[in-house]
Amino acid sequence: MESEDLKKVKLYFGQLLDYSSGNTSEIYMNIEEFSDTIVKLYEVLKDRGFPYGMDDHYPTAARACMACRPDSAVIDCNGNIFKCRTQTGELDKKIGNVLNPENQTRKEAIQEINWAEWSPFEYSKCTECQFLPLCMCGCPYTLYDNDSIEPICVEWKYITDYFVTEKIKEAIINEQD
Repeated sequence: MESEDLKKVKLYFGQLLDYSSGNTSEIYMNIEEFSDTIVKLYEVLKDRGFPYGMDDHYPTAARACMACRPDSAVIDCNGNIFKCRTQTGELDKKIGNVLNPENQTRKEAIQEINWAEWSPFEYSKCTECQFLPLCMCGCPYTLYDNDSIEPICVEWKYITDYFVTEKIKEAIINEQD
């Protein structure tokens, strides 16, 4: 990236989650491992002069899952519309088709409404957590078809201290200049 003069490209590292039924635990990191890894990767980016991290996320307003936003959708190569990128390809989860929007079924409309009505405030684990304003309950996909489970904590719980410390260092450096 340095040799191609791509220093303005901003990288964001997202955790891959295993939604398969196979035994692939060696491929995926748990949230603590992922959090430790991205802090190390952000340090490398910072040391090399790249924009890094979640600087545009903290301390700005939370960014809830895109699937829950009214202005967001994923469209596959056949025009099928999905709210969640993880559901792409699961035709029973589509909310319509861009080629025939007038043919949205009742089931598809209900699925679209379910995403719009989803709320992180339904989970006591989250409403009692100090990181709720940042993570907004993490990934709702993990809860979408299963009301009996609790939300899975995301990286904010583990890396917020790092970003707060970085902001303070940046402010001190800017004040000295």
